[in-house]
Amino acid sequence: MFSFARGSKARDELWRDAQPAALSLQTKVRYEPGLLPRLVRDYDELESRFTLLRAEVRDDPRLAELAGQNCAARLHELRRREALWLYPVIACAIADDVDARRQFLQLRLAMLGLARRLLRRFDQLAGAVHDGGDLPALLDEIGDELTEYRNRNESEIFPLYELMGRALAAPAHSA
Repeated sequence: MFSFARGSKARDELWRDAQPAALSLQTKVRYEPGLLPRLVRDYDELESRFTLLRAEVRDDPRLAELAGQNCAARLHELRRREALWLYPVIACAIADDVDARRQFLQLRLAMLGLARRLLRRFDQLAGAVHDGGDLPALLDEIGDELTEYRNRNESEIFPLYELMGRALAAPAHSA
């Protein structure tokens, strides 16, 4: 079981078992059927860590800063993997459809706004501890925003990736 009281792992070790292969300009965009289950598992882990943060902050509010940084680093990594592996597949599949590209851009901007708001909340944890802010209320807001971000991803982005990925993969199998 993870405990913020035992310290934080180095940032580069947080995701070492899930790091994708190095990307370059020559990397082919490809659909990976196992990607979504891994992302769901990683979101489960992030939510578990956030739940532990809530419990441990009650015992030692000074842990909020470290725990918030850890959760923010995990969210950053999840977003990075989505940007590298999910979005290119979707963009490639809708490249010839101007309306679909516009809608996808609007969706990405909405997701970016949600993510930025959530990351700001994690940053606010440290200030709340030092200023004697209302930690329970802030933690409730973070929990709500994390749930909203995840739900939107899983209900809009993930199905789009699945649909577009299968459409891109189908010609390769039929050839």
